[in-house]
Amino acid sequence: MIQLFVSDLDGTLLNQSHQWDEEIVRGIDQLLKADRSFAIATGRDSQLADLGPVDRKAYVICMNGAQILDPDHQTLKLSPMSEQTVREFVQAFPEAKADFASDSGIYRLCTREEYAQDERRQIESYEGDPDWVKKFLTYKRQFVKFLDSPDQLKGINVCKINWSVRNDPLQEKIDRFVTAHPDICNAPYAKHFCELTRADVNKATAIQWLAHRLHFRSDEVAVYGDGGNDIEMLKAFDHSYAPSNASPSAIAAANYTVGPFETHSVIHHMVEMTKKA
Repeated sequence: MIQLFVSDLDGTLLNQSHQWDEEIVRGIDQLLKADRSFAIATGRDSQLADLGPVDRKAYVICMNGAQILDPDHQTLKLSPMSEQTVREFVQAFPEAKADFASDSGIYRLCTREEYAQDERRQIESYEGDPDWVKKFLTYKRQFVKFLDSPDQLKGINVCKINWSVRNDPLQEKIDRFVTAHPDICNAPYAKHFCELTRADVNKATAIQWLAHRLHFRSDEVAVYGDGGNDIEMLKAFDHSYAPSNASPSAIAAANYTVGPFETHSVIHHMVEMTKKA
């Protein structure tokens, strides 16, 4: 019997507007009423996880597994990158318009004006719904802290480095950097993104850690995901599911598929699973 349900957010659990809605919230309430545990596993940092109506109902695995929080927002586990590797990244990529995500916020090595220019570039180049990405970036802006110097990153628990990369030679340079630094890995959600974390960090290891803490076996866990940063968790669990319109790599990694995420297939499947002994 499944005791712990874990889902990615965008492209998996949330609706096509990247939002919570009554049907999703009602389904999660049914899981909790059936005495099951629920967790979110996302690449976003804890501020951007935006739990909305399910706040204080879910465990949160964020930054691709680098931080695990309980429903009361208390950090259970934190896995920051080494300060030396972060420093070497900044030295290797001084041009990087990167987010340095931590448990205390998102840091950028730029001015507010430069950040606004980068926002406009991201909106113009985004291949999905431009209204959604504009709304998301506006929401994100309140959590961004601007630094004047790389030295100011010292003492900050940088857990994840995010960077939108639209340049193949630059992507190759990032790949070489990761190869030269075995203490980190890159597990981007999709092409043209860079998502660096500590090498031992991913959604799979975070879920395994949480399941152990909650005294659940691996076969009592069900996971759902659709992107590149979900592959490890989809491979790690027997009960792994991808929406039918997930990325090809996620579908290949999952043991099963459910319907398209836009029709609330994931939350419907979770609720049905609670009815099975």
